[in-house]
Amino acid sequence: MEAIIPLSLEVRQNQLAFSHTFKRDEGRKVEWTHDIEPHKEHKIGLEIFAKAESGYVKLWFDGKPATFNTSKAQVLMGNMFPGQSEPKFGIFGGEDVQVDSYVYQVQIGTDKGDVDQSYFGE
Repeated sequence: MEAIIPLSLEVRQNQLAFSHTFKRDEGRKVEWTHDIEPHKEHKIGLEIFAKAESGYVKLWFDGKPATFNTSKAQVLMGNMFPGQSEPKFGIFGGEDVQVDSYVYQVQIGTDKGDVDQSYFGE
């Protein structure tokens, strides 16, 4: 079975892009973008409700809720492929570009209260 990547944050050409896979055979669709500067630190918060029928994701960038380009809302509804995907954090794609960045201070919880609230603007 091919791996499912329901959610993805990728940096390409100084732009951070958040993508979501709605259906297994359709691939990921970019839902939100933000221009970023090299060598600058950012805080990213994700709240994911991993359900197939009524799943959702919320994204915060530097403590502010993101509005998704496609839905014009701060909540992206859709299939989050529960049980069929596993979180992976890091810098990938080093075969295409020189990687000089880091992903650190990753926090995972079952409730927003389990993690540093500054990621969520609180």
